[in-house]
Amino acid sequence: MPKKVKLEGGQGQIAVVECLARHDIPVCAHVGLKPQSVHKIGGF
Repeated sequence: MPKKVKLEGGQGQIAVVECLARHDIPVCAHVGLKPQSVHKIGGF
């Protein structure tokens, strides 16, 4: 059983988060700038 799952993706992940919550799997959401996007906007 995972200790927690980290997700990114906004509203597209609602069904996934709901499913994980029903199975008592904690979800950690990423808020803010995603590391893989840093070069698209010029840095942190």
